[in-house]
Amino acid sequence: MKDEAIAAAVERFVKKISFSAQQELERVLRSAIADGRLQGHESLTAAVTVTSEKVGLMATILARSIFDRPCASGVLRLTPRQAVP
Repeated sequence: MKDEAIAAAVERFVKKISFSAQQELERVLRSAIADGRLQGHESLTAAVTVTSEKVGLMATILARSIFDRPCASGVLRLTPRQAVP
């Protein structure tokens, strides 16, 4: 398999999981704001783990993010700030 084909296959996979992860994160954050666990301006740390037994892959990516604007506007966009060591 050529490098371009591998890159295209990985890109398709990442797009699929990225969309699902964003939807789930937004759902959980809205719930946390609604029940008072979050105010909408806190720093948050989250992790994503990608695994594949067949190729021996186990990668965990940690990120610390903050809301880029108050959630009162109904917007729950997060802005990556720095990787957590």
